[in-house]
Amino acid sequence: MLAYVLDSQLIADVLPERLITVVVCTYNRRDYLKLALDSLQTQETEGVFGYEIVVVDDGSTDDTSNVVADFISKGPIPVRYVRENGHGIAAARNAGLANAKGDWIAFFDDDQLADNRWLMELWRSQESTGARCVCGARTLHLSDEELSSLSRFVRLTLGEIPAKEPGHCSRRDTICTGNVLLHRSVPEQVGGFDPALVRGGEDTEFFMRVRKADIACYYTPHALVAHMVPSYRMQESYLVWAAKRGGVCFAHCDFT
Repeated sequence: MLAYVLDSQLIADVLPERLITVVVCTYNRRDYLKLALDSLQTQETEGVFGYEIVVVDDGSTDDTSNVVADFISKGPIPVRYVRENGHGIAAARNAGLANAKGDWIAFFDDDQLADNRWLMELWRSQESTGARCVCGARTLHLSDEELSSLSRFVRLTLGEIPAKEPGHCSRRDTICTGNVLLHRSVPEQVGGFDPALVRGGEDTEFFMRVRKADIACYYTPHALVAHMVPSYRMQESYLVWAAKRGGVCFAHCDFT
């Protein structure tokens, strides 16, 4: 495991309970990753918390490491780059947990754009509710014309998490690792992500354990991220594959 670390003195005065570690797992998405990281460097904190970024590279063969190194050299945000060996997304997420310095861990996907108040809204929600798990909404980074042509099912398949009134999450609500803030005591209590789930569904299975442990999860529509959608994902072949994959993941979780 290889890690590049930006001067840790930048967060030396931030207590762990006031520090958010943003975990970004990535694999061969250098162009999207650059945009994702750029959106994270301007998060508003209003001086009430600090944040760092941990990028876990799951064995990329493109120049992901150079993208991260360039981001580290330019930005004021503490960043660590952790190189994994291609053991899958669940193992990468666990590496992010292991390298987090903050008591709060936010998971963010490498193909997303964060609203500049994303972390602030998650933080405010956990402060006001006392929840150890807070999640938010996700839009699709598409034009109005493209969005209007898509059915609700297709939009959900592409990763949309519709906005609704804030409140406690039920079994019908989607909690995913693209937009969630967890206290580190949550994975300590229920365990990390299952590395055996190499085909996906590791976040679904993880949050099933969170619910079984009666850990309250809260939803806020104000914590916003946008999912970047490459053109190939708009094709029928991808949508059929994604729908089948989702069904297999849910069936596996229900069966086990």
